[in-house]
Amino acid sequence: LVACEIIAVGLIHYHLPGIGSFLSRAAEANNINLVLWGLFVLASLILLLDTMVWRPLSIWSQRFRQDYSSSGAGASRGTSFSMRSTGPMRPVRIAARKMLKALSFPLLWAFREMILPLLWDFPAAIARSLGRFIYQYYAQPALARWNRVQERIKWLNLALLWIVGVALGFWAAFSLFGWLRPPWPAMAREIPLAILMSTGRLIVALLICLAATLPIVLWSWNKPRLRQWLTTIAQVGASLPAIALFPLIILVAVRRFGGGMELASIALLLTGMFWYPLFNCLGGAAIIPGDLAEAARALGLTRFQTWRRLVLPAIQPALITGMLTAWGGGWNALVVSEYVKYKDSTLTVRGIGALLSRAVYELGDNQAITLCIASMVGWILIINSVFWRPIYRFAVDRYKFEA
Repeated sequence: LVACEIIAVGLIHYHLPGIGSFLSRAAEANNINLVLWGLFVLASLILLLDTMVWRPLSIWSQRFRQDYSSSGAGASRGTSFSMRSTGPMRPVRIAARKMLKALSFPLLWAFREMILPLLWDFPAAIARSLGRFIYQYYAQPALARWNRVQERIKWLNLALLWIVGVALGFWAAFSLFGWLRPPWPAMAREIPLAILMSTGRLIVALLICLAATLPIVLWSWNKPRLRQWLTTIAQVGASLPAIALFPLIILVAVRRFGGGMELASIALLLTGMFWYPLFNCLGGAAIIPGDLAEAARALGLTRFQTWRRLVLPAIQPALITGMLTAWGGGWNALVVSEYVKYKDSTLTVRGIGALLSRAVYELGDNQAITLCIASMVGWILIINSVFWRPIYRFAVDRYKFEA
C-alpha cells in the first residue's frame, strides 16, 4: 500500500488517499502516535476480515480434506461451529424441513411448469430461431466470403506481421542501446559491490528467518487451533508496512542497542521476509496426513524423532518455497531498508536498494535507474538458476506425498 499510494520520481511526489500514504507521512513526520494509530486500524481491519471471511472459509474447506484417518477427522474438532446439524433438536428440524418442502411443492411446481416457460423458455426459443435464421442467411455467407479473402491475403498478413515485429525489435534495441550507451553515470561503478553487499545482508536475514520459523512450526504442527492463530498473527504482521515500523526500529535498534543503520536495515528486511517462510511452513504442516502422525505415535517415536523423521521432511517443499519467496520479497524490501528518510536526514547503507532509491528520489536519472534494475534482475536470475531451482526440485521430488 505504501509503495502504490506514494509515487515519487525525482522531486515529483504523488500522494493518493489511503492508509498506506497516511502511515508513510506519519512516519516521515516522526509522529509515533499517528503511526501507532494507523497500525492499529490496519491490524483491526485484517483481524476483522480474518474473523468474518477467511476463518469461516477455512473451516468450511475442512469438508474437502483428503484425509481418511481418525486424527484427520478430529483435526477440526475444535472449530467454532459444525457443518452438520447435531443435538437433541435434530429430529424436530428434520421434520420441519420435510413439512416445509411438502407445503411449498405446489408453488414450486407452478413456477417450474407454468411461469418459468413463459418467462424464459418461450422467449429463448424465439431468440434461438431468430439467431439461427440470421446466422444461416446473413452471417454464414459473409463469413465464407471473409474466409476466402483471408486465404488469398494470408501471405500478406504474415509479411506485415514480420515487418512490424522486426521494426519493433530494432526500435526497442536501438532505444535501449541509446539509453544505456556510455558515458554511464558515476554510480554505475558502485553497482557490483552494492549487489554483493545487499546479497550478504539478505543471506543474514534469511538465516534469521529460518532460525525463527522452524521452532514455531515444530511446536505447532499438530495443534490446529494454535496453527490457525499463528496464521492470523502472520497475516497481521505481513500487512504492517516496513516504512511505518521504521521509527520504532530506529528507537530500539539504533538508539537503545547502538546497532547503527546496518542493524536497522536487517530488521527492516525481516519485516518483509519473515512471514513468507512462516506462512508456507504452517501450510505444509497442515497437510501432513493424520495416519502418518498416528503411525509415529504407534511406533513410540519421541518428540524429537517425530520432528526429524516426519515433520521436517514433510514441510521441506513448503520451507523451500517460503525461503524462495522470502528471498524475492527481500530484494523488494531492499529499496525501503537501505535508504530511509528519517526526520530531516537520509539514513543509508551501501547496497543496490540504496543506489536505486538515490537514482529515483534524488537524481531522477532514467539511465541509472535502468542500470540498477537490470543488474539486480540479472543477478537474481543467476542465483535462482544456480541455487534455488535445483534445491527446490530436489525437495519436491524427494519429499512429496503420493496417493
